[in-house]
Parts: sequence; structure tokens; C-alpha cells
Amino acid sequence: MSGSLSCTTNPSGAEIFIDDVDQSQVTNSVIPNILAGNHTLKLTFPGYSDYTTTFTINDGQTTTLDITLTPIPTTGTLDISSEPEGAEINIDGADQGKVTIVPYQPIINIPAGNHTLTLTLTGYQPYTTTFTITAGQTTTLNPILTPVALQNCPCSIWSPSTVPGTITVTTDPNAVELGVKFRSDIDGYITGIRFYKGPSNTGTHIGSLWSATGTLLGQVTFSGESASGWQQANFSTPIAVTANTTYIASYNTSVGLYSDDNNYFTNTGVDNPPLHALQSGVDGGNGLFEYGATPTFPINTHLDSNYWVDVVFVTTLPPPTGTLDISSVPGSAEIFIDDVDQNKLTESVIQNIPAGDHTLKLTLAGYQDYSTTFTITSGQTTILTITLIQTINCSFIYNQ
Repeated sequence: MSGSLSCTTNPSGAEIFIDDVDQSQVTNSVIPNILAGNHTLKLTFPGYSDYTTTFTINDGQTTTLDITLTPIPTTGTLDISSEPEGAEINIDGADQGKVTIVPYQPIINIPAGNHTLTLTLTGYQPYTTTFTITAGQTTTLNPILTPVALQNCPCSIWSPSTVPGTITVTTDPNAVELGVKFRSDIDGYITGIRFYKGPSNTGTHIGSLWSATGTLLGQVTFSGESASGWQQANFSTPIAVTANTTYIASYNTSVGLYSDDNNYFTNTGVDNPPLHALQSGVDGGNGLFEYGATPTFPINTHLDSNYWVDVVFVTTLPPPTGTLDISSVPGSAEIFIDDVDQNKLTESVIQNIPAGDHTLKLTLAGYQDYSTTFTITSGQTTILTITLIQTINCSFIYNQ
């Protein structure tokens, strides 16, 4: 008693083994004269996993099997994250068009074998490593990125030696607000505004710092300017800025005739960590202007121009200090503050004393030491006038 097996596969061409015997046939085929009963079937095909099953042959009948073969995996997956997240992912020199996220960003269908990974994130050193992909498996990476070595601050986008290509736009003698979009990699403070001045850019200049939505954060009028070159005006109070947030620094010139380099921000920004002047398109256009003699939030752009506006940035603020104006009657007493000799005599003005409470001691030969406490308020002067008490020496003469 016997029957037949009709065996088809996708893809076809698989070699057929029945009960471990090579049938010298490939799918799709009908194999006759198989003894009735239970049998094992194995199919092999290059690039696909071997397929094994059991089947039953009934006397005088045909058993039909239709089988889809499974490809042997040749690729795997990379699950990639980073601390911090948001780094651009490059594998074997190819930008993956993705960034690292938490918990992981999956990159699929990577060929089995060794590969090179590069992560880049503004404010951090590029991270490069090799990794291995095993077919059908997932490799997981979570590197910690290293911040770039920041320059010592106070710092700016452009150095004092940088000079515009066009120092004076002679065709525009109109009052105008000129600005630049920038970001910082880290939290800090803007202490002032800078701009490059050509010799014809005379008149009044007012610097401003704005949020990206046009909120005025601070304003200062320039004074004591040189005839040309970089000018700087400091805010009365430093302005806190947040990392990776867009701000606009601008200045208003009453006479125009400003410095301007067209197409400066079209294809690139300026990176001087922790500060970055943005390439146009990162957060709208860069190189901003608004005509008018009154400081106004600039929103217009023209040819991605650089109008050479800059900021002064610090990471921390110096401790608040004040001044002590100290005099005594009589004068020339030696001054000790918090038990430290100031190497000064009354009457003196002592600056940069940390805000808060302090002890004062005055010493003068022939007078009693004088001690008291005083308070320094940030940015203010404390005035002390002290009358010293003369030392009295008493002598007794005894007559017998």
C-alpha cells in the first residue's frame, strides 16, 4: 500500500529528503510510491533554514504540503541610546537620519559583522566606537558623551581680532536695528552686547537682548566708544540664559552705515563653544533687521547676512561685593577686616568686600583698639566714621 506526496515551497528548488533519504528531487515536485504511514520530511535550500516536519501517506491518495521557507538572517539590529540623548547617529560613514533617544533608538537591517559608530551632539566631543552585529540578534549600546572643553569665559562668538568683510555699507544711511540669533550649550549669563563699528557708524547705539518670541530681556546704551572696531556695553544686571535655547542679540544704530557680510549664515553657523551663532534654517533665518530709530525686535532677514552683533557670556557670576568707606578721628589707624590686615590706614576706601557681615578692628598707638561689626550690601558703599579713645596712663607718687 502506497501513496504520493505533492510538495511545493516558496521559494521553489528546495532539496527533498524523506525519512533522511535524499529523493534526488527539488520542489515543486510530486513524489510517488511512498509507503502508507507516517514519515519525516526535510527540505534544504541555500540561504534558508532547513525545514523539517512529519506527514502521513494514505493508500492510493496524494498528501499535499505547501511550505514557505524562512531566510537565514544576514542582518541584525542596533539599539542605541546616549547620555545625554539627541546625538546624530552615523554608521560606517552614513548618516542614519536619526538621533539617540531614551530608552533606545533601533537601527534595523544592519549587515552582520563589524561596524563603526559615530555620535555627534553640539557641545560634546564626537563619540566613535566599533560594534559587532550578529545575524538575527540585537546589539545594545548606551555611551556617555563627554562635554567639549569650554573656553574660559567671559567669552563671545567672535574674537576681538575678527574683522568683517564689509566694514561699512555706504548705501544704507538709515536708522536700523540689527541682530543675530544664538544659543549656548550650557546655562549662564549674558553680561553685555558687542557689535563691530565702522568709522562711519557714528551716532547713538543701543544694545538689546531678546527672547526668541520678542520679549525684551535687557537693554543698554553704548558709551565711550572708539572710532571703529568692536564695541561693548554691559548690562547693569547680568541676564540668565538657558542652554540650547535661541536668543537674539541686537543693536540699534541711529545712522545706519553698519557692517554687513551677505550669505554669511546660508550654509553654516559659527561654533565657538559654548556659544553658537545659528545657521539659517536651524531656527528660522539668521541675520535680522528692522528699520527705525527706536530699539525694536528685529524679525526681517536679507541674504542670511551677518551684521556683526555679539554677546558677552559668563558661566557663573562673581560673588556680590560692596565698598567700605572708613575714616577715624584721629586718622592713620591700621585697618583689619575679619582679622586680616588690609595694609591700609584710615581714611581709606576698600572695595570688593563680599556682601554680608564682617568684623572691623582699628589700631593706633596711644589709642585703645576699636572693634565693631558692619554690613556690606552688594553694589553699595558702607560709610563708617569712628572716634578713637586715647589711652590714659596714670602715675602715682608716694611721699613719706
